[in-house]
Amino acid sequence: MDLKKVQTILLGVLTVLALMWFLRVTYVVTMPLAASCFAAAIVWPLYRWVARRSSWLAMPVSMAVVVVTLGVFFGAIAAAAAFAIQSAPQYTSAFSDLIQRAGDRLNAAGIPVNSSTIGIYGSGLPDWVTQYITFGFTSAYTLLGFLTLIFFFTSMLLMEARLWGEKTHAAFSEERAVQIVDTSRAVSQKLRQYLLTQTFISLMSGVIEGAFMWLIGVPLAFAWGLLFFVLNFIPNLGSVLAMIPPVLITLVTLGPWWAMVLVIGIIVIETLMGYIIAPMWQGKNLSLSPLIVLLSVVFWGWVWGLAGAILAVPLTVTLVIAAAHVEAVRSLALLMSNLTSKHELRLDTKAKPAAD
Repeated sequence: MDLKKVQTILLGVLTVLALMWFLRVTYVVTMPLAASCFAAAIVWPLYRWVARRSSWLAMPVSMAVVVVTLGVFFGAIAAAAAFAIQSAPQYTSAFSDLIQRAGDRLNAAGIPVNSSTIGIYGSGLPDWVTQYITFGFTSAYTLLGFLTLIFFFTSMLLMEARLWGEKTHAAFSEERAVQIVDTSRAVSQKLRQYLLTQTFISLMSGVIEGAFMWLIGVPLAFAWGLLFFVLNFIPNLGSVLAMIPPVLITLVTLGPWWAMVLVIGIIVIETLMGYIIAPMWQGKNLSLSPLIVLLSVVFWGWVWGLAGAILAVPLTVTLVIAAAHVEAVRSLALLMSNLTSKHELRLDTKAKPAAD
């Protein structure tokens, strides 16, 4: 490997590290801006359709759809939080007894456990659990503070969208402008496909798992169903995180056997949804490597927290499609996809003809 290639690789690594640092530091601006770009891309066909019939109605209708969608999403989080936090104190004694019994069994098995420590944790765990739940959902609530910023970013992007094509052709060569427009259209189409299919799959998962928990008598089954609906937008890890609270509640209220039944039931449901229902609905809409999806959730979650984990798939789809349209990095896009040839990749990331 010659010196020039080594320098190029090192420069690329340093650029990526600098970009990661920049995104973390500018989270307050870059995260809402990214979310607004996706929102504008998703709602653009509606805006264009309404604008053909009434130009003055296009913006109010489009932004109303954005606000209602975000309201439903965060409303589900708020409802789950309210149910969980309101009901958590009544399980204080159950948690304390569970910890105390665990300590007694460990001592009986010859594993020494300090009784005073058990007592402290036994009495303090419920408060800790309540604080943990409150902190987690409060972090989700803080996303509501970005709604105003997302609202105005999205509205401005929609207002500029009609001029964006002309600006692109004026700023770049014809070949490059066509490439940029085609990439943007392909990203928008993929994002709309992803949102529709993922919303349906998450809703079905939340309803089925909520009904299953209600049938076996898990307290707050409605809240946990909402939690599964919301967190299923985080691929792979979301269902695992959503499973923890209902399993703990089942453990202290119904006992370990029912907790095991719940775990097995959720695993079966998620397996059916992930390997049968989801592929039927998604098909090759995303064409991302499962490993890349998991890594993207972890990475963007580290960069932008809960919002980053939710935006991880759209962000990764954008990167893959953009890379697929550039010859120099097309191989990287192929590695990130679940396809096996560059020809398949080009066909999969090619935008469909515009309706207008």
